[in-house]
Amino acid sequence: MHALAFIVTNLRTGETRVLTRRQLDTFFDGRNARDWRIA
Repeated sequence: MHALAFIVTNLRTGETRVLTRRQLDTFFDGRNARDWRIA
């Protein structure tokens, strides 16, 4: 099975993370989603 990866970038800090679909579902819990953009 092929896992899809999503690259998210924090527009304020420039931090970049690579997340799976499952991680993405919970990633924004407790974070300010407006600071992040999915590439």
